Amino acid sequence: MFWNVQSLDLNFSSTKMAEKRDHPQNLLPPLQIMNYSSPDKPDNYRISPITPTLVGNNEEKSVFEDWSGRGTHVDFAADETVPLVQGRFLGHGVNGGVWETHCKGVALAWKKKYCRRKIGDAERKEIMILKKLDHNHIVKLVGTYTHRQFLGLLLWPVAVCDMATFFEDFETMCLENHITNGEQSARLKALGLPCESSASVYRSGSDFLCSIIGCLASAVAYLHEQKVRHKDLKPSNVLLSRNNLWVTDFGTSTDFSLLSTSATENGERGTPKYFAPEVAAFKPNGRSADVFSLGCIFLEILTMGKFAHMAPMKALHPTVDGSFQNNLGQRDQWLQILQSGSSRYRHLLCEIQQMLDLDPQRRPTALEVKNHLMFINYFRDDHGRAQLFGDCCATPFLTAQEHAEELDSLHKASSAKIMSYQKQIDFLLAEAGGMGRYNELHVRVD
Repeated sequence: MFWNVQSLDLNFSSTKMAEKRDHPQNLLPPLQIMNYSSPDKPDNYRISPITPTLVGNNEEKSVFEDWSGRGTHVDFAADETVPLVQGRFLGHGVNGGVWETHCKGVALAWKKKYCRRKIGDAERKEIMILKKLDHNHIVKLVGTYTHRQFLGLLLWPVAVCDMATFFEDFETMCLENHITNGEQSARLKALGLPCESSASVYRSGSDFLCSIIGCLASAVAYLHEQKVRHKDLKPSNVLLSRNNLWVTDFGTSTDFSLLSTSATENGERGTPKYFAPEVAAFKPNGRSADVFSLGCIFLEILTMGKFAHMAPMKALHPTVDGSFQNNLGQRDQWLQILQSGSSRYRHLLCEIQQMLDLDPQRRPTALEVKNHLMFINYFRDDHGRAQLFGDCCATPFLTAQEHAEELDSLHKASSAKIMSYQKQIDFLLAEAGGMGRYNELHVRVD
């Protein structure tokens, strides 16, 4: 049994994709699926890191234009075989498992979803949202297919690991001094972190985490600009490589471009630990709920960057569920343990404090967060902390003098255009006046 879903046909700009391709060196050994299941956490399979693959430009272009040789979407017949080889298990998306596969030499994440009867609105929604997005920090949809009761999605990139895995590796290497741990050191080296000692891992890892903050804010600001709410922002949904990061898993996301407001009351709520208070209370919620979740991630990034483990933050989550929203009474203590003498750091904590405000209306928008971080990034920092943005998102900051010169230049350019338009208007009026006099004389002669 299969379905005709040609409406899912995809359109991609291979030129844009080639410009944004990131190819970290492949330093990872083959890994096994690690089962950490327990009665408290059933089906707890550790996400395996994904091997980055270096491919040529022609192969890149080919896979994004037509991964299957039959178009970007294929309805395979029941007796056909999908031309993909299932590789390592990468983890669970919100609506299905994800495996590594290779297509035309390019490593892709292969997401398979079981559809009991037909492809429904939820599946179409995720595909349409992915088709709509085009950003350096958002995963790309390469293609889709149907085969019997399964819907398959092929996603790029295949990164080194997700942020949650990085947290675990960072803590182990810094505190337990397991520098010889093959899997974890391989991942950190693939991310560009030296692993000669725990001290070197800590210094480089803290700087690496710091640079994630601005890029992640840029990604969320772009989503909201495109009228998309992610609704499940958390460290495991942020993929990392040596020079880039990507927000992934849009299974619960909402495109509200055709709605009058971003507020929703449906059951798609994401992960409880990072819920905004209004989401946990089943109240209408909008883009500001994403901003709250983003603030929670920032807190965890700063905690890891300062302590190399989460224990100080976890100690300030006394409730049983351990969520941020259910422990907001401890917010001042969260910020207090992260205090620093750096003015940049203090302003960053103030921004996070506003992002975690109980009242959604008082939280900054994602774009405001991004812009504030750009401003904060240029504060003097005597503690030598890394930049808040990677090179991909770094924006030059204008001094007062440069700003004045820029305004003066714009003013002169505008004045020149106005003068040019005025001359054209005068010329046309003169012509019109001459034509009017000609017509008047012609009437008199007649």
